[in-house]
Amino acid sequence: PAYSYPLGSPKLDHTPDELLLWGKFWAESVSLPTGMTAKVSGASRAFNETRDALSKISRDPKQLMFTSQGAVSEELQKAAVAAAIELPDFNVIYRLHPNEDLAAYPQTGLPKNFSYSHKTPVFLELLAQSTYLVGAFSTTLYEGMALGSKVLVLPLPGYENMKRAIESGDVTVISDLNRIGEFVRAAKVAANPDNYYAKENSL
Repeated sequence: PAYSYPLGSPKLDHTPDELLLWGKFWAESVSLPTGMTAKVSGASRAFNETRDALSKISRDPKQLMFTSQGAVSEELQKAAVAAAIELPDFNVIYRLHPNEDLAAYPQTGLPKNFSYSHKTPVFLELLAQSTYLVGAFSTTLYEGMALGSKVLVLPLPGYENMKRAIESGDVTVISDLNRIGEFVRAAKVAANPDNYYAKENSL
C-alpha cells in the first residue's frame, strides 16, 4: 500500500527508483509512483533455504492450522474452535502471533483435537507439517502458499486484501463456518507458488 498510487503521481523524491519484490504477484495491479519500476528479486536467501529444507517434511493430511492476527484474533480463535468441533478427526492448531499472550486466550472447555501453539516450534516448521492454513489477511498466508499449504480465509475485516489471490483460485474463502468441512476438502494448493515468492534471482 505504501507504494500504490492508483490516481497517479508526479515523480517523488522520497521514493526509490527501483522496488524489489518477492514475486511478480506483488507488482500486479499496483500503480507505482512516476519514475519507479518494479523488479522481482525473489524471496530472501534465508526463506529459500528454509523452503528447500522443509520440503522434505511430511505433511499431516488432517492438520489444520489457524494463524492469529491481532485485529481479528478473537474471531479467528472462535472459528478455530468451531472448526475443531466440525472436524473431530482433524488436528486443529491455533498459532499465536509472537507478540500475543497465551494467557489471554480461553484455556478450558476446548475440544480435545484443538491446541494452541506459541513461539515454538518455529512457525515455518509447523506450517510445513500442516496441510491446511486458515487466516484473514496475514502475510503468513502467502508464506503458506509458497510452502505448499492449502490456504483458506475467513471473510473477516481486512480479508479484502486477499482478493487477488482469491480470484486467482489460490485461496479458498470459508463463507459458512458451519460447512467448513466442505471448504477444507475443496481447498487447493496455489497453482504457481513462485508467483508469490520466486525461487530464482534471490539476493
